[in-house]
Amino acid sequence: MHQVCRRSFLLLLVVLCIFVETGCTKRSIDSTINYGEWISLINEKAGIYDYAEKKPYFMNITANSPYFDDIQSAVEWGILDKNHSIDVEQPLTRELAAYTLINLSGVELVKETGKYRDIQNTQYPKEVTTAIALGLLEVDKKNRFRPKEIVKKEEALNLLDVVIGYINGFEYDNDSEIIINEDLDFVDEIPVSYDLDEKKIIFPADSDIKEDQYLEIESNIYKIKSVEDNEENTLVTIEDAELTDIYDSFVIQGHDELDFSNAEIIEEYPSVKEETSFVEPTNIKLMSIQSLKKTFDYNGVNVLWRLTSSGIYAEINKENNFGTKAYANFTLNKVKPTYRWVMEDGKIKHAYFRMDFETSEKTGFVNEKSQTKYGNFNNLYGNDFISLCHNFWQRERSVTEIEVPIAKLKIPLASNPGLNVKIELRLKLYATGKAEISFIQENTVGMEIKNNHMRIIQESKPDAEALVKASIGSSANLLFGLNTMNLTLANTGVEAGIEASLKGIVHEYDEYGDLNSTTVDIPYDILEEASSYNERILVCADLENKWILNANFNTSASLAGRLGFSKKVNILNGPFLNFEKSHFENGQFIKSCSRKKRNHTSVSKTDPLETSQIRIQTYAITLLEGRSKPLTIKGLPRGYELKDIVFTSSNTSIATVDEVGKITALKEGSARITCETYDGKYSVYCSVLVQKEK
Repeated sequence: MHQVCRRSFLLLLVVLCIFVETGCTKRSIDSTINYGEWISLINEKAGIYDYAEKKPYFMNITANSPYFDDIQSAVEWGILDKNHSIDVEQPLTRELAAYTLINLSGVELVKETGKYRDIQNTQYPKEVTTAIALGLLEVDKKNRFRPKEIVKKEEALNLLDVVIGYINGFEYDNDSEIIINEDLDFVDEIPVSYDLDEKKIIFPADSDIKEDQYLEIESNIYKIKSVEDNEENTLVTIEDAELTDIYDSFVIQGHDELDFSNAEIIEEYPSVKEETSFVEPTNIKLMSIQSLKKTFDYNGVNVLWRLTSSGIYAEINKENNFGTKAYANFTLNKVKPTYRWVMEDGKIKHAYFRMDFETSEKTGFVNEKSQTKYGNFNNLYGNDFISLCHNFWQRERSVTEIEVPIAKLKIPLASNPGLNVKIELRLKLYATGKAEISFIQENTVGMEIKNNHMRIIQESKPDAEALVKASIGSSANLLFGLNTMNLTLANTGVEAGIEASLKGIVHEYDEYGDLNSTTVDIPYDILEEASSYNERILVCADLENKWILNANFNTSASLAGRLGFSKKVNILNGPFLNFEKSHFENGQFIKSCSRKKRNHTSVSKTDPLETSQIRIQTYAITLLEGRSKPLTIKGLPRGYELKDIVFTSSNTSIATVDEVGKITALKEGSARITCETYDGKYSVYCSVLVQKEK
């Protein structure tokens, strides 16, 4: 049975009932599901991927079966019993649901079966009784369980969500029980000096020290690797001792929210400059970390990072000679490790390591462009127009991809002082053109080992707000490690971020209105501004975007990794802007390109152009709180005037707009300003991001 957990099935079931009754979930689901599909869903949701035995556990489920991998994995994890027959094509029944879900949960089975009228009709009486006792499944008014009754797919998925929430949400009570191997031979002499980084220790000459002995230094245990005697001293080379050698039994468990005020900086990077009165050396416990703020330069990138009691904030930016600036900032907070580690006889009996954390990121590329800077594009057409845009872009693309190491920290766990979590942070930025993205990810990432197999824990709740006119992206690389003494038990590397790009398309119209279109590798914002006053050039773009959330479990630096429990998984691979409309025209996303023939029109620098849609001067505005900026109309459909346009704000607490399009920023956040004709036939919006003044 899993150790004491504060989450219960009953609580999760209450939450689920509320969720369903309020109509918050709408699943389009077939009415039934077969047993093989059910096992596949369980493995997918629980993160169970691997199996060792190649020989089928069931004669009727061979390697040719589409369910073979999932069935083998389920047996080895303990969800299925190889001694029970199985029919993967039969519909999922109540008894099969109870049997598999209780086995997945790992809870202890009830000792006696329940006194239900039809309990004798089930093959799994203890699992059924346990499921009823936990409130996972119920009996009817006649005290019948109805084991052979088919379970609807939607109900089955809801039940699976409950159990997954349970096994992925353990909060183990803080506890430890460690027994050292009595047969270990420890050095009882005192060293003259030592260097733990170089793994060198000096003892007095003629010391009685032998290879394979052990010694304790600074609360860590090391193993003697080699001994070299001379007339002056005894030089000893050491190595990290394996946990499996040190302890006969090792049990630790608990959960914490990390307090970054107890962090120790274990690695910094060159050219670090203090910006506070904090002057103590770096490799010590920080006593007033709330005031710690560091800046440094890394290969031409300006870096700032600081710590608070709840987390770490970092920002990077790089400017070039053309007035452009690429930037990214990152916040990591609400970091909560949950862990359990049980070892006996040098083997992992049960291991559980989960990191709950929240990241927020903002990335962008600011380009202060002007017509004078671009040159005169008004009279350029075709290849000449594209060539000049491309040449300008080539001069500006010095910022392409940057990866910056920030810091490595070690934070002790309050629940178990002998344990700590190491965190390594690196930021990666790739950006071109005018763009900005703000996003938040609530992440749960971890792993569980039992029955000599590992499953992956992965949950993510992403949210993004984007102003995209070119290519933009950033990611943060985090490495979490659970450590005791000088040993890393398990670690999890996470890369979290986003990518987005607009692939530009140039449409050239001749004097007859005939169209020639060319796809180009030039940021959309350059094309947009260069074509602003060119009557024969229109531009649009196609959107490509995706979340980045990858995890690497247990590297070779960890005990779990050296024992073979390693895995790399891609957690998020879908778009973060999940639009049906992925084509970009006039600052709006539509289903497909609408550029067709048009009549040759003269260009007016003052009055709005006659266009197929409403065109505005900018489709993304960043304003400081309290500031205002007009939204200029540059094009109107035939038959409409400026007085026919109605302006509205999607969030008047963030930003307001008056009847002539003047936008006023009120408080930090985002809103959309919609410009719409009075009859509702045409509309366009401008994304507004309001920031606090620093």
